[in-house]
Amino acid sequence: MSDPLIDRPVFIGGPHRSGTGMLRAILGSNSQLAVPVKEYQFFDRLSPSGDAVRDLRAVLGWPKVREWQLPAVDAAAMLTGTDGSLKEIYAAPLRAHAAALGKPRFGEKTPYLERHFETLRGWFGAETRFVQIVRAPLPTFVSLSHMEGSRRAVNPVIFARGWRASALRGLDFAACFPGQFTLIPYESFVADPAAWTRRLCEFCGLPPEIDTMLATMDGERRRNSSFVGDDWRPGIAPIDRRLIEREVGPLIDGVEPFLGGPAPLPLALIAEENRRDTPLLARMRTLSVRVRAKLP
Repeated sequence: MSDPLIDRPVFIGGPHRSGTGMLRAILGSNSQLAVPVKEYQFFDRLSPSGDAVRDLRAVLGWPKVREWQLPAVDAAAMLTGTDGSLKEIYAAPLRAHAAALGKPRFGEKTPYLERHFETLRGWFGAETRFVQIVRAPLPTFVSLSHMEGSRRAVNPVIFARGWRASALRGLDFAACFPGQFTLIPYESFVADPAAWTRRLCEFCGLPPEIDTMLATMDGERRRNSSFVGDDWRPGIAPIDRRLIEREVGPLIDGVEPFLGGPAPLPLALIAEENRRDTPLLARMRTLSVRVRAKLP
């Protein structure tokens, strides 16, 4: 892959499918960026065997990857000229998808992909661009538990802890890597999608094809009941509300108050969340938070 643009990837994450799906549709409609419709879920599904060709064949056989409708190319051929590393196994299908669409850059969308930002940044370096969208937790829970008009059983405590961890991780990364990681409040985006899409294009280094990109958003609105302004808006049980409010604490209104406003970055919450990780990584990340807290 000699094209210098091919390894300028754009990744999309966040704690809910509707927000990440909206961004995928918008960014993936740009003439320079290919983002598969179906989620990749690479980090959640692959158990490396040590045989790169075997692992790539397994990836290409995943049902959602098959729906990308990649050209028939042997896994060994896809890895020719590479070191067969996990990075190359990950990138090969995405590069093939972009090439099939005639686009120079690839991206991917998977909910909670922000958990792997540090790995992706290590693989692709300074050219990495990561966009995380975060909706306020209560409407996110309502949307998640009523997807496609059907009631789904969602544990409010498990949901809230996952939402909180995702939001805090995003706030931390956006503060540490502002040129590579950006955090978008869902509510602000849907209130002024043209302005936010222009900002996204600038951040990702994409041509500002605003009208074309936003045309996809109308389809997302028609297909998904989670958008602000829809007539059908189910409620939330009082006990679920209380449990979620208790778990997310001051983040109950979402991440926007912490993005460039007078409110400080919730460093204590970030440090607390990091301590839940593995002992060594927790100590390292908590230390980095404490150091940043002392900076002007």
